[in-house]
Amino acid sequence: MNNIRKIIGTVAIILILSVMVTMSMTMATANPDSKQVTDQAIQIPANIQKMQVNVGPGKLISAKTIQALPALPSVGKKVKEKDIAIRYAISKDKMDKLKKQPFKAVGKQPKVDEDKSVGNLLNKQPTLISGFEGMDNQLNIVTNGFIVRPPDPDTAAGPNHIGTVTNSNIRFSTKAGATVLTSGIGSWFSTVYTVCSTCLISDPKIEYDPVDGHWIIAVLGIDFSNPVTGVYLVSVSQTSDPMGNWFDYNLDGNVFVDGVPTWPDYPDLGIDYNSAGASGAIYLSSNNFDSTAFNFHTSRLNILPKNALYQGAGFSYWFFYGFTDIDGGRSFTLRPVQTLSAVQSTGVPVEYVVNTRFANGNFVTLWKITPAFPPTLPGAVGFSIPIGSYAPPPGAGQPCDFTLDTIDNRLYQAVFRNGHVYTGFNEAFNFGSGTVSAVRYEDINTNTLVASQDVRYGADGFYSWFPAITTDPSNNIVFVFARSSLSEFAGIRYTGKKT
Repeated sequence: MNNIRKIIGTVAIILILSVMVTMSMTMATANPDSKQVTDQAIQIPANIQKMQVNVGPGKLISAKTIQALPALPSVGKKVKEKDIAIRYAISKDKMDKLKKQPFKAVGKQPKVDEDKSVGNLLNKQPTLISGFEGMDNQLNIVTNGFIVRPPDPDTAAGPNHIGTVTNSNIRFSTKAGATVLTSGIGSWFSTVYTVCSTCLISDPKIEYDPVDGHWIIAVLGIDFSNPVTGVYLVSVSQTSDPMGNWFDYNLDGNVFVDGVPTWPDYPDLGIDYNSAGASGAIYLSSNNFDSTAFNFHTSRLNILPKNALYQGAGFSYWFFYGFTDIDGGRSFTLRPVQTLSAVQSTGVPVEYVVNTRFANGNFVTLWKITPAFPPTLPGAVGFSIPIGSYAPPPGAGQPCDFTLDTIDNRLYQAVFRNGHVYTGFNEAFNFGSGTVSAVRYEDINTNTLVASQDVRYGADGFYSWFPAITTDPSNNIVFVFARSSLSEFAGIRYTGKKT
């Protein structure tokens, strides 16, 4: 469940297994106005809200004995979506309440570089080496008898497999596209969570840890009783083979803030590049809302020890809440990065976490986290990185009356490699004939604390939104995004940029 998102009803997941950047795009590669400022450091105060939590051993499950879904016929008549009930994660009025977090940009706003080369995308896109169809709504019907909307898909790649998760299902495939396991997400976590009549399992995330060779799946279990409560459900594989055994955990996601109980929504999952034996950690974040007005109160960050998780052992961990940005506003949608290379040669464990303002801002906050586990308190410091001004995008138009919700200015994904954090979001921009949603991508140099690249990408008359970005070891960038227009239904596009 993405409780503040309403996206297209039928989502086809395009799994890009590997890409070769062959285009010669001429984008600006630096933002000369994004200078380091003297007051950008945000020290975590001594009275930061923090909690130590104790967790019991994980529940052992076997992927080979999980209740697998029946195979769908490769030919024959499929069920028509118009004949199936649609279940939304949350009502529209509550979605609207969740989105009302006004903020205005202040101060001098750095320039944003604009990509001038979007006129002929076919000659500039990376080469798609291999691809295959992902899960579709037919699996929703098989699992639930109804379509879960939005599906909230996420995917990750291991050495031999592709893992994909939705609000309904979990699937592992070979990189050639052969399915090796498909399971209902409820049955996967049934050892630690029982779905009740007012409950919903939603917002799944999946990552692969390249350092220690383990898969991690995280999802929310939300009970919409009064008050609303939620838990994080975490599953880790024992080895790099997803067909082997896994350990499941159930972690409390609620926190008492501003005199009211809050529940977790819109989680994210990050992994540092440290081994389990060297203070390696998994980072799990969420936005926490109250149960009555659905107001946002705090972002929460959980720091979980790899070593205990991968062994299925009990452990103690820290969680933080009460993060604030340089302007005093509460940090929204913390994005722990997927760390793809060593942060520094000294061996000191580090993880980066990033966030933008919910709406209307001119900076990205970069948090530097030094993981530690009880009784030692983790270290954390934030830096405000100036970028060009941004504002919430309009809804995305299509050749019909149904406008797609592009949400706000939150970051949608982040990775770290070779001293840089790469991330992206969508924003409002007028390329000439009217305001549309454009994609912004940021390249933050973690040594100089400057946005090396701050680039707007899009085209006149087209709505681009929901970007996801990654890089290869040579720092070539590839990102995917959704796109539509008044003459083009929503679909998934991909592009890239050489170093």
